Amino acid sequence: MRPLAQFSRLSLLTRDLAWLEVRRLNGVLGSTEYQDWLPRTTHRHGYRFTEPLTVWHRQHRPLRQGIPHLSSGEVPASVDVRRATGHALPSPLAPVEELTCLPWVRMPNSMDRLFL
Repeated sequence: MRPLAQFSRLSLLTRDLAWLEVRRLNGVLGSTEYQDWLPRTTHRHGYRFTEPLTVWHRQHRPLRQGIPHLSSGEVPASVDVRRATGHALPSPLAPVEELTCLPWVRMPNSMDRLFL
């Protein structure tokens, strides 16, 4: 039952991360939205998320402009993504650790490997 409960929590967390990242990559994330996101999100998910969300938030500041061609549905060149965001596009077959910028920590249960 615990993995199922964590999955729903992670789904909500993913939604919050995606909200900020999509706005950022499209160049429409304002400084007020950026500043308000961290306290609102850490309050929603609890104190255990404060540290990883703070680290993630610092790495995802608003961009001066969005990534070219992103809104058209084209996949931008990896060099364009890296130049704009500091991140390269990972391979679709990359391990989960490479697909997220969240710091990974060990859970109390050795079967869990989530970033809670």
